[in-house]
Amino acid sequence: MALHKPLKQELDELRKKKRDLAKREKQIKAEQKLEKDIEKWQRIMDVKSACEKLIKDADIGMKMNLKKLDSFPDYYIYQHPVNKKLKTADRNALWVKQYLDETPMDERGGMQGVEADLIATARKTRLSAWKRAVNKKTRKQRVAAGGNAGGKAKAVGSVGVG
Repeated sequence: MALHKPLKQELDELRKKKRDLAKREKQIKAEQKLEKDIEKWQRIMDVKSACEKLIKDADIGMKMNLKKLDSFPDYYIYQHPVNKKLKTADRNALWVKQYLDETPMDERGGMQGVEADLIATARKTRLSAWKRAVNKKTRKQRVAAGGNAGGKAKAVGSVGVG
């Protein structure tokens, strides 16, 4: 029986080493994956820095950052006269070509016209869209400063039943 104990101990030690090696292998694989992710993160930050530098160098006459830039509506030259959500600066957009009868409509059909209609519709709404984009900050500050956006008085105390 004395011979079996060292063999059993040796077997137990080998199993423990095997588990430790498997854990270490899993840890190393996870670290390799994280290194790749960190490289992606670094590239993302390089792009972000380049964009911020581009925004700063553009000298657009107002303070701008990526968050503000993202919240700005897209500039458009063409707007559909009926479906006001269709806006673009690209004359090759599918809906523009369909409106100008350069591309066949789908089975539902649709409205057709001339380029001047699209430009005139866009011209009518662009100014108000720009004002909304620029004045968002001041509108929010006024509401926050007043504390009460609706203009109604706040209830004081609680109203009980009975």
